[in-house]
Amino acid sequence: MSRYLSAILPIGCMALTGCDHEPSLVYVPAKPPEVIVEASVSAVDAVVGETLTLHARRFYRGEWEQVKRKSLPEGACWMRRPPPEREDEVADNIHWTVDPGEQAKFNLDFRSDHTRTVTFSAPGQYRISGSSSVWCGSPVSVEPESILVEIRE
Repeated sequence: MSRYLSAILPIGCMALTGCDHEPSLVYVPAKPPEVIVEASVSAVDAVVGETLTLHARRFYRGEWEQVKRKSLPEGACWMRRPPPEREDEVADNIHWTVDPGEQAKFNLDFRSDHTRTVTFSAPGQYRISGSSSVWCGSPVSVEPESILVEIRE
């Protein structure tokens, strides 16, 4: 037996495009926000093939003012709500890089704890760093961390 679901859509709403109406009041930064990202790795000494976990916390400081969305110029950055002052785990939202990077493999699968993992396939000294996007601001660099990967004996 087949089951059918139906929905009534408001006038002007297309079934294929959804109904994400923009709010009439939005938030904009009163001045560019200050954003700090603190990152860490589960170990700075590892063996080849060991999975390391990356962690990152993001802090927003700044003032946001509520304005009428219609008053903003086309393409202006706005948010429905100001960003949280503190995000406890955002490692999966950081663009991570490794130097040299040929031997590093990141696990990009969704993790419910929002961490990111990396595994190294060869011994060596690596530097891992990152970049965080910022709501209504410039990206923020994540300080590099050195990792020594050795062969298990």
